[in-house]
Amino acid sequence: MRKIFTICVAVFFFGCNDPEISSKHYPYVVMKDVKTSNDGVEFVAEFMDLGDSPITRYGFLWWQGPSMDSTDFYFTEIESNPVAGPFSVNITSDLEKGLRYQVRPFAQNQNSIVLGDVMSFESKGTNPPKLQDFFPKRGKSGDVITISGSNFSLSKTRVEVLLGTDKGILISTDVNEIKFKLPENLSKSGEVPLIVKSGDAILQAEEPFLVEGHQIEDFNPKTGIIGETEIVITGNNFLGTGNKIRFGSYEAIVLEESENEITVRLPYEMRVGVVPVEVEINGQTAIADGVFTVKSRWAKLADFPGTPRLDAFSTVVGDFLYVIGGSTDVYSDEVWRYDFANDSWMRLPNFPGGGRSGGVGFSIGNTIYYGLGVGSTKDFWSYNTITGQWTASYDLGGVQNPISTSIDGIGYLIGSYGEIYSFTEQTGWSYNGRLFFNISTYYDDYFEVAGDPYILDMIINGNTGERTYNVYKVNRSNPIVWEFICNVPFTHKMYSAISFGLNTDFAYIGEGAVEFEEREFIRLNVSTNEWTRIENFQGALLVRSAISFSHNNKGYTAFGLVCSPVSGDCHSSNELWVYDPSIQ
Repeated sequence: MRKIFTICVAVFFFGCNDPEISSKHYPYVVMKDVKTSNDGVEFVAEFMDLGDSPITRYGFLWWQGPSMDSTDFYFTEIESNPVAGPFSVNITSDLEKGLRYQVRPFAQNQNSIVLGDVMSFESKGTNPPKLQDFFPKRGKSGDVITISGSNFSLSKTRVEVLLGTDKGILISTDVNEIKFKLPENLSKSGEVPLIVKSGDAILQAEEPFLVEGHQIEDFNPKTGIIGETEIVITGNNFLGTGNKIRFGSYEAIVLEESENEITVRLPYEMRVGVVPVEVEINGQTAIADGVFTVKSRWAKLADFPGTPRLDAFSTVVGDFLYVIGGSTDVYSDEVWRYDFANDSWMRLPNFPGGGRSGGVGFSIGNTIYYGLGVGSTKDFWSYNTITGQWTASYDLGGVQNPISTSIDGIGYLIGSYGEIYSFTEQTGWSYNGRLFFNISTYYDDYFEVAGDPYILDMIINGNTGERTYNVYKVNRSNPIVWEFICNVPFTHKMYSAISFGLNTDFAYIGEGAVEFEEREFIRLNVSTNEWTRIENFQGALLVRSAISFSHNNKGYTAFGLVCSPVSGDCHSSNELWVYDPSIQ
């Protein structure tokens, strides 16, 4: 039996007693019988006359349905020389039980193809196909591969060969053999599964097929931190330059490359998990044995159980975080406490001064001072974290959008015009003077490194709209004296960055961004003014009005507005995340 073919010469249809047969002396072939069984079907036909021109091929055509589709039918050719009288063939593949088929014999000479009459039958089914072997076991684009087996479909439209996800170019299909050619562009190199679809059956070879191309022999290490870990990939047939390396769906940062070794760094925007390692060259990908485990120094903690809010005030006292006020659908007067040891939240009695958004304050010892903000006047209050009692404190008016903190037991407010006020419980508020430049406190943030205070100030150029992030160190003994440290090299330089200080030398600063999918983070050495980009924030896209702080040499961030860069829809977040620099 041979492959299916498409009839492309003149076709003449004759009945069994057509007088044209004698006058033109074409081959005269008639359908005699169809014998069905559970293993297949036997077609029987007869040459009544061979005609006056040698017959070059003959056999049977069959199809499912009432009429033949010239692009979708089955075909088998008989190898023996034709002789007058009956001939038959057994079909053992790709006949579905219960379906009705049509069959007719054919004969072809040098002038034409003659088809016999049509006979209908209902199939009892056939044995399923089997894939035994294939040869050669490896190859490249254009090579021809032969698959051996049994009961393969005889219809090209019902046979498909896959090498992984790549589709082979079918050359021929026979009941015991399929030939195909490897396509021009193979998406994978190395070992891939060889899969045959024959009729409704899907078969996979026991051995993989080896697509010749570049190969990955190994990679080390097998685990690493997002944005930091460097991985060495060894193999062969790499390019001297221009290799693409992916860890899962993320493209790594190539540091060095040669024909046998590539060094990369994990990309900043990755997510934790287990991912494959791939090297792509000219559209063809090699996949390494084994997987890479992606680790992060960020971890998600218990969600805030209250209504998500923006512009809340937060401060750390001992082993607790206190969150007061903020904006939900209304200005909130709620007070919440987070327990670092147990990763749990507790609601405390409400703030007695009324709801407000953007309230500011600081903590001195076991006492929290809180007030001002939108929805208030000029009131300030103290809260004893031991007794849980609120007490009205000294009022302060005329300060717009201040930054608030405490340094060495003294509270400070820095207004948007650079004015600085200090506070003690004994003396109340004192005006300390004014900076020699204005700052944009609404967009700014405050952090400490080894007890030294720093201000992250964003400046917007009124003429060009250009944004600049500046870091200043505040003189602890004279807070109106600030030392310029550096510019922060964010890509987007959007407002509302988050920051915290850790260790003795390092600050961690994350860019504010509404319309971007990633939030860049840098590690700044405040002693040398050198910065290093590290992994992006791992949570939802925290943007405007998040809080950030540090505790026990770990950084934290929570709340904020989460906006989709696709739809533009925004919602307030209730997530709390921790950054632990000790994770390796």
